[in-house]
Amino acid sequence: MKKIFTHALILMLCCITFELSAQVGLNNANITSSGSAMLDIFSTDQGLLIPRISAVSRDLIPSPATGLLIYNTTTNLFNYYNGSFWYQIEATFVSTTTGTISPGGGVAISATPGQQPDNSAMLDANDPSRGFLITRTTPAAIASPENGLIIYDQSTGQLKYFFDNEWFPICAVSTGNSGTGGSQNSIGVAISTTGASPDPSAILEVISPDKGVLIPRLTSLQRDAILPVTGLTIFNISTKTIEFFNGSGWLKMNVTMPAEVIINADNLFVCVGTVVNFSAAPINGGDMPFYQWKVNGFTASAGTNSTYNYSPNNNDVVTCEMTSSSPCATGNPAVSNPITITVNPLLLASVTIDAVPPGEICDGTSVTFTATPVDGGTAPSYQWMNGTGPIAGATNSTYTSSTLTSGNVISVVMTSGFGVPFNTTVEGIIVSGQSQYYNAENIITVAETNPFTIESGGGAEFVAGSKISFKPGTTVQSGGYMHGRISSATMPCLTGSPATSNQLVMTIKPQPAVDPVGNAAYCHGASTSAITFSGPVAGTTFAWVNNTTSIGLPANGTGNIPSFMATNTGTSPVIATITVTPTANGCTGTPLMFTITVYPTTTVNPVNNAAYCNGAATTVIDFGSPVAGTTFAWVNDTPSIGLAAIGSG
Repeated sequence: MKKIFTHALILMLCCITFELSAQVGLNNANITSSGSAMLDIFSTDQGLLIPRISAVSRDLIPSPATGLLIYNTTTNLFNYYNGSFWYQIEATFVSTTTGTISPGGGVAISATPGQQPDNSAMLDANDPSRGFLITRTTPAAIASPENGLIIYDQSTGQLKYFFDNEWFPICAVSTGNSGTGGSQNSIGVAISTTGASPDPSAILEVISPDKGVLIPRLTSLQRDAILPVTGLTIFNISTKTIEFFNGSGWLKMNVTMPAEVIINADNLFVCVGTVVNFSAAPINGGDMPFYQWKVNGFTASAGTNSTYNYSPNNNDVVTCEMTSSSPCATGNPAVSNPITITVNPLLLASVTIDAVPPGEICDGTSVTFTATPVDGGTAPSYQWMNGTGPIAGATNSTYTSSTLTSGNVISVVMTSGFGVPFNTTVEGIIVSGQSQYYNAENIITVAETNPFTIESGGGAEFVAGSKISFKPGTTVQSGGYMHGRISSATMPCLTGSPATSNQLVMTIKPQPAVDPVGNAAYCHGASTSAITFSGPVAGTTFAWVNNTTSIGLPANGTGNIPSFMATNTGTSPVIATITVTPTANGCTGTPLMFTITVYPTTTVNPVNNAAYCNGAATTVIDFGSPVAGTTFAWVNDTPSIGLAAIGSG
């Protein structure tokens, strides 16, 4: 291997061919060259300059060799010849930062006498009608390529460089110019192991079947310290790209990369009729990528933008085809990942109520109302209402009352037990380690700093008013605060909760009553007074019951009690209790009780006649009767016998 230590070495070529028959290392630090490089140019403060010629001069190069590389001063871009056409290497702006370092001491290769290398270049190869040929080989032929190694891949007709176990093809597009024929002398420099002469179209040709070329490898900081000249080229080991200065700023050579597109949906599990929003994220899509969305493999008529929305059917599979506008893209059109949407049927929460007894009721009647929910879940909650106001304590599926009045409007509000309604925003404090299931991928949005993260396949369950629980294995950064939207394959599409039932308007009929009836007493054989019943409710009817028929009144009857002959053939008073029950409009009122007493007819036990002499004292006469409590009154028709005219006892 030849090492060239640079001290303003000038190879002036004039009608001769200069050949270096070994690997060449070009540096100013006595560094061992890479075994994978036929030419290894090493520097941390200089770059490489290859022939800089105009587009017109390029097209006048006689019979350019396949792989010939030049810097086009008309477009300030690199061009190479692929055997048929000149190709322009695409580039992207990187930076305008430049420095002041321009150490000189490089090597110049030129046919112009006295041509000095530019101070910013470790190697400055220049010629107005020739280019630079790097090794033309294949990646497979190089056993252990060094990072930054460059070749012309003769199997694909592309320039390529190696980094981190991968060959990167440099992107180029045809200029449409096929070059010209003719010939010129071979006066360049050839670096080879075989003594081969350089191609006449090259001022410098590196020849090897199994090696490449290494150009100065610099970091971005080292690059920015250089005072570059137009066309200066380096390999940036910070960004893993070939970069060059175009006179205004640093550009990087674009590499050919596959076009890709990744799509996301704002909901994976939705309800019938819900619009799902899809978005496409292109990779290597160029400035104006074209999109075509597809549903179940069929073209979506309105789906030609980077976003697409529609109301899906269950198990619809959505994809997107992206056609990149980048000339550096391969694999056009790129097909996205598929997204399958689960559409759950709508569940309409509702509730009905009925009453027992139904319909109109009598005042004071106990009524039980029962709620029957639809899609209420396993544990619905209830609030019974009277009109628009809640009834205190009435929170069960039944409600019972005996104090209702006419005009009361009874209903119930039922909240479904299926949980938080679908797509409801909820929030809570983050905890971890609890076993739940909930597909939160593409759903969660972070609300605060110090957020948590949910990795693909993780999950959580959201319940209003409680903490948030995560599946085992979910990566969670504790202590954050978040909010999210519930969307789950198992979460029902609940609507209509809370639901209000039908209304039952109460009609309360008044309770009938009996106006007061006084107690009565009669002697045996007397005619009683008729008893007329009345009450405050019009149309009231009366039914009465007599518990003692021996007084001459039947055991029961309806309506008023007519006059009857009081009867008591005994020796003691007989008391009958009469119970009167009022009825009106199907309502039975509180019974009224009164009594009828019938006294028996009293008699005087026999008294013997008595005779006395004038002035004699008479015997006391005691009156008696079989009827207990009988009192006696007597009359004397001859008071002259000495007895008062009347008396009692």
